[in-house]
Amino acid sequence: MVIATVIMVQYAGGSNQNDDLYQDKSYEIDSSNPEVLYGWHVSAGGQRIRGDTWYLGSCMIWVDTIITKSYSGEFVRNNPDNSFYPGDGFSYSFTYGWSGDPLECQNLTVCPLYSKHITPGSNIDCNLGNLKVVQRKASDGGNTMTLSGTANISVDENASGHYIGLQINAQRWGCYFPEGVPATCGWVQISTTGGFAPSVLRPNVQLALSHEYVDDSDGYRSANLDGTYYLWDAINVVHEPIYKWKKDRVGTLSVRIAKVHNLKIEKEFQCAVKACSHTLVHDGFLPWSRNYEYGDGHTVYNATDKGEIRKHTIAYVAELYNLGQIVKKASNSTDILVVAYEPIFTAHPYLVLKDEQWWSWSNRQGIALDYKGSLGSGTDDLHKIHENRRSKINAHVYAGHAYNPINKVPLTEVFLWSEANPISREPEYGCADEEFDLSSFEAKSERTAMFVKAGYGKIAFSYPILKTMLEKRYINATIDNTLQSVNFAGLKTRNLTEYQYQYPDVKFNNPIKILTYDSEGSRTELPVQVSMTPDLTKDAMYIHDYTCKKILRDTGNPKLAHIIVSDMYGKANTASGTGYLNMKAHLTSIWFPSFYSILSDDPLSIPIHQGYRTLSPYDIAITVGDKNRTLSRVVSFLSPFVHIVNLDSDNQLNVTQSNGLVRINPHETFGEIETVSVNGVFLEENCTNGCTTTDKGDDLEIEAWNIWGGRALGYVKRHKTSMQEEHDWDVILIAAMIMLVGVFMWRFSGQILQYLGLKRA
Repeated sequence: MVIATVIMVQYAGGSNQNDDLYQDKSYEIDSSNPEVLYGWHVSAGGQRIRGDTWYLGSCMIWVDTIITKSYSGEFVRNNPDNSFYPGDGFSYSFTYGWSGDPLECQNLTVCPLYSKHITPGSNIDCNLGNLKVVQRKASDGGNTMTLSGTANISVDENASGHYIGLQINAQRWGCYFPEGVPATCGWVQISTTGGFAPSVLRPNVQLALSHEYVDDSDGYRSANLDGTYYLWDAINVVHEPIYKWKKDRVGTLSVRIAKVHNLKIEKEFQCAVKACSHTLVHDGFLPWSRNYEYGDGHTVYNATDKGEIRKHTIAYVAELYNLGQIVKKASNSTDILVVAYEPIFTAHPYLVLKDEQWWSWSNRQGIALDYKGSLGSGTDDLHKIHENRRSKINAHVYAGHAYNPINKVPLTEVFLWSEANPISREPEYGCADEEFDLSSFEAKSERTAMFVKAGYGKIAFSYPILKTMLEKRYINATIDNTLQSVNFAGLKTRNLTEYQYQYPDVKFNNPIKILTYDSEGSRTELPVQVSMTPDLTKDAMYIHDYTCKKILRDTGNPKLAHIIVSDMYGKANTASGTGYLNMKAHLTSIWFPSFYSILSDDPLSIPIHQGYRTLSPYDIAITVGDKNRTLSRVVSFLSPFVHIVNLDSDNQLNVTQSNGLVRINPHETFGEIETVSVNGVFLEENCTNGCTTTDKGDDLEIEAWNIWGGRALGYVKRHKTSMQEEHDWDVILIAAMIMLVGVFMWRFSGQILQYLGLKRA
């Protein structure tokens, strides 16, 4: 051994050796085979070599280590980056051999397979003294042998320093002869080891739990925004085990999920392949689809009993297995708070005037809603109003009645849910500068609505009672309505809010007709425009302003007032045409005359259905061609408002004379008369729609003007001449003489006959 030591030192430090004579080589074995994970060559010894003071014989041993993939069926037992999990495996092949001069190379021995945290093999160091000689003498041609098999890595997640290797040994002849010292020769022990140290991951498994929400059959989320649930909600918990190379190791690494809970499981699913697309189908809910990776899944739990209104903890355990052997566990839990359903509402009914129907009974009836939230209760819930808990409106019950007009009679028409719409933010509408969270209120399905959190919303109902009210002359139509949640939050029926609404007996829209004519009675082609605004000189106001003030007084809630006013028609009453126009005017003007103080000192204290029945004074601005006029009128909406415009100055005036009176009537195409003159003298009588004056016995020239400056003429003339008058007097005198003669003859006829002897005395 001293010789060997000296020789190796001299060799290591020598500088007179050729490269091809170098001893103890080590290098990687290149391979294009994708199955090869690792290849390495090691050798000890070499060709015969001589130095100035030493000599080594020809003797070399070597080991080629080749590590290839191992499979379980079709699934590989290592990671894509050639690392390993505990419990993985690989195939090994140690090809070893020796060569040299039989006189200088002897006694080849092989140590037992050495391994650490890998089977087969052991971690016992090789005892050279106890080894059996495999071959006695080397040969120049060399001899090769192979040791191969499948190695399995320990499942111990805490193990480290994994290794497997093979050591071989031989004896090499050598001499040492320094100057002045006798030569020393003998056999030197040489050894080399081929081995593989796999990179084994320390398992890091995590278990992620999340709540992913399912929509009910109407499209609304089956959970509250604050993470709580009601009874009958779908509590959908998704689990995701997380570990490196999860998708790539399907078939060898597997996951088992265990759940500990006290809730009913409705549905569950776990993906058993690399990737899944799964759709949950369950009664009462919309199909819910999701993509999963291996081991991921979901479970739908359900709290069904009032006793389950409390906090629940659902515990999960994920176990990672490698070919049936557990290598790692991970756990996680999630808390579920099931809460009571105690919704709190404020509501105010109104008439949806933006429908623009003629009569109040044709417009839909709306309800403005202020949802406060749900009152908490139960052992684990805070006893307060929780704004981020939802309320579903999906039913209503109602009863309607009217009066005939004395007796109360039922209305049998169907009061039908029409729609639930977002709140308008148009600047023309509304009565308060209010901001609304439009995400509070949803309407995703016909005849349903959902407050997902505290906020404002509105619902409209249709009630086709117009025909009944007009034909039977009923009054005071009234609806009693209750909004409900049905089959929701563990309850068959829950009343949410109830209200009564009385329809105003009012016609809210009316035809306004402006007609233009010429003197021949034909329609003109002049442009016509009209605009109607409340007559402010009478302290009239827009119906929108009245409604706003009234709702604010009744509710004290500016947002409810804004909702109601935003569902009215606009303030504008304008139209245009050519020759004529026919405008559907909205009732926009309201005026409470002084006599209303008999009913109340404050008109806002009068019920709104009565307030809408007050008078409607307007300033009606009309432009025809280049002329314009403004009429101040109290307009009755019970009959059409018609105004005639005639600008011509040669219209005919209807004039008739009878019994000493002259009747003056405007032609139907002339319009209202503003002033009248007879023979240049203006009449004081109001002749707007015609008038009567006395007949002076003279020829009459009558002129009439309308408010547009249009002029109409009419005449009354005496048709008899002077000669005719003399002849008339002659006739009168002759007639008088005849009458006198007749009277005389009648009076003295007896005497005359006696005198003539025609009659006895």
